[in-house]
Amino acid sequence: MSAPFSITLEHPSFPGNVFSYQCFESIHRDDAPPVYDLMPEEEGDSGWKTDVPGLCGSCSVVTKDDCPLLVELSIREAANGFRVSADITNHGGSPTPTLYGSPCLRYIDAPMFAGPGQLERKFIHVDSTRRYLAATRRDPGKNTLLQQFYLMPGRKVDHHWGVSPELVSSGIIGVESLDGEFVLATNWDTVHSVCDNSRDAYCCIHSMPFIGVIAPGESTTLDGVIYIGNLAGMAAGLESLQAGQP
Repeated sequence: MSAPFSITLEHPSFPGNVFSYQCFESIHRDDAPPVYDLMPEEEGDSGWKTDVPGLCGSCSVVTKDDCPLLVELSIREAANGFRVSADITNHGGSPTPTLYGSPCLRYIDAPMFAGPGQLERKFIHVDSTRRYLAATRRDPGKNTLLQQFYLMPGRKVDHHWGVSPELVSSGIIGVESLDGEFVLATNWDTVHSVCDNSRDAYCCIHSMPFIGVIAPGESTTLDGVIYIGNLAGMAAGLESLQAGQP
């Protein structure tokens, strides 16, 4: 059965490497455990339409909670990855709490990136410097050292995963290929946090977009990117994706 709102992505430049992108797994409040679950109408439905011209896929759903949100998503292929767009509208009668989204980029079926050495090959940016996760301080208190949040300054989270005391300076989180030449990385234009699941059986990376408070009847638009390419060209590749270049 497909996971809710999970789309399969395979870039033509890297055939045989299949990524599962669950966007969004859920939308979270930043101050309490409850989430706004996104569930397709039918059991086993991925939620994504993949026959839309010009798009890898699109989906639209209303959350079934006390604050109904219309979430509309689309993904486009680019020369060096994918561009993601999310439009979120508050159809409720009161402002939302402060929210952030939880997209999950899973690569267990991408042999270039799956495999041993997850913490040694995954990286974030601390003080604008690339930092491999094996060299960061990780919180073992809530769950496991293999599942961690790294917050942007001023953000907060209430979650069952660990929360590192390290603060990130950008929303970029990536994983190097096994040969060290290529990288899979993701980022959003406004960021709450980044996090990783580094279990061998379920390795994934998350750049969490900051949604904030949405007033009744108002909308917000978020733009994200997924870069797949040469490690040396990552900064320029992410910049070209975020600029909307083909």
